[in-house]
Amino acid sequence: MSMAALVLRKTAQKMLMGRTWAGSQVLDMPLDPITDFLRNGIMQAGKEVTPPMICIYTPDSESQIIGPGRDVDTSAKASVKVCFYIYVSPKITATPEENAYAFELDGRVSAMTLDLVSRQLAVELNAEPATNAWREIWRIFAHRANSVKRRSVLVQVEQGINIPCREIVYDYETVPEPYFGRLLSESPPGWQKFDAALRASGADGVMIGLRR
Repeated sequence: MSMAALVLRKTAQKMLMGRTWAGSQVLDMPLDPITDFLRNGIMQAGKEVTPPMICIYTPDSESQIIGPGRDVDTSAKASVKVCFYIYVSPKITATPEENAYAFELDGRVSAMTLDLVSRQLAVELNAEPATNAWREIWRIFAHRANSVKRRSVLVQVEQGINIPCREIVYDYETVPEPYFGRLLSESPPGWQKFDAALRASGADGVMIGLRR
């Protein structure tokens, strides 16, 4: 998978945190709805409203290659598909003595939630100007959207439970890959900014391999 895909996922996650109804429930990974709803502490006794969840996934990327295929052309265009999945959280009620859970969903509320969170997400992805480091990085790496596709689906999980989901897929033109075996400073614009932002956020060492 391309490094640009990693940048787009992590940057989108940082930008969306606390900016939609999903709150901090923004994951840089695919989702197992039941497992992750429980693991992230959404199940709370007597809680009537639970937040939705956003998951970010990059299934496809494309870059142009030059020469014998050993390096990536820094003047060539590259593209990445970024998928955003918005899930409506069910109300989960535990039955400890039976070691079981009950799930409840309101279809009308679910549809409205998906529409509004989709709008909140679009606003954040297209906000101007870049008001912080992560927005600045996003504008560099997601500098052109070639297309966007949206569809609503029901994710069927165990016991016939259907979790409402909105799938939003952007096809972005992005920054070409960094050179292999070279300093990060020699790579296309944006890579040093991303590395600095990661280190400032406490993710030390994540990009060290790119510095060599």
